[in-house]
Amino acid sequence: MVGRSLMLHNSDLMAVDSPQSAAWLQLMQSANAESLSTADGIKLSGYKLLGWYPGDAGWLSCALQFAGTLLFNINTFHGMSPGLDWVQQDLHIWLQNMFGSIFFLASGYLAFVETCHRSWAWLPHLLSWRITFVNLLGCIFLWYLRYSPL
Repeated sequence: MVGRSLMLHNSDLMAVDSPQSAAWLQLMQSANAESLSTADGIKLSGYKLLGWYPGDAGWLSCALQFAGTLLFNINTFHGMSPGLDWVQQDLHIWLQNMFGSIFFLASGYLAFVETCHRSWAWLPHLLSWRITFVNLLGCIFLWYLRYSPL
């Protein structure tokens, strides 16, 4: 019985390596949430590397976070390219940055929806709710800092 419901979170270890690795592992974990944990224990049959569950808020949150991290890295690569004119900067840096930020905002909200099991709920007694709520506030705050006319 000990360790029966244990879920390993390799993404926590990989976050030190790169945000893409962590986002990819979270996406894989959400795609395999049903097949990895059963009432009888853990089974590895039918393991999926990606999956496709656009109707599942948790999976969609992870997919958008993964896409956002990719856009931010492409954005950073282009930001180091010398000699870009203003049109290239807008297309290769700022547009990708904006879409990455939108993906992160949507990902934060969908993680909150997954935790609440509805579009909004006030459940501060739950640790998972507090974590996703603070994450969502952080997404909103960073969006505001990036795009507000200060």
